Amino acid sequence: MHERVATPLTTDILERIGALYGIEAEVRGRPPDVRLAARHYRTKPLVDALRDTLDAALRRRQSPTWPRLSPMARSDGALCRFLDDGRLEIDNNIAGRALRGVAVGRRNWLFVEDGRRARRAIYTVIQTGKAIGVDPQA
Repeated sequence: MHERVATPLTTDILERIGALYGIEAEVRGRPPDVRLAARHYRTKPLVDALRDTLDAALRRRQSPTWPRLSPMARSDGALCRFLDDGRLEIDNNIAGRALRGVAVGRRNWLFVEDGRRARRAIYTVIQTGKAIGVDPQA
């Protein structure tokens, strides 16, 4: 929506989200306790301000963007879970990239009947192993 019709509201929200990702880039790869402290002192105030902005926009309901903001506000607890656990990432991009190969493979094997379930199970085991730091080749 912002790409087609930029508004002061969407620009503000995207800048706030960009600031959150900037902090995450600084603490990525650090121990969970360091990440949690940075999130508590630096990220949480920004998230609270973003929530206030979203709440105000939803109360007005005059902006063409409010229907798209409503689901974001309803899933607020899930979106902010990373603030309480230094082990969690701000988003699930890592999992999405890991599963991309599965989606591409599924498309390639669309009409192959035998072994489909086995391939899915193997992909699941391999990607889970990668996610927890186990080398699938080993």
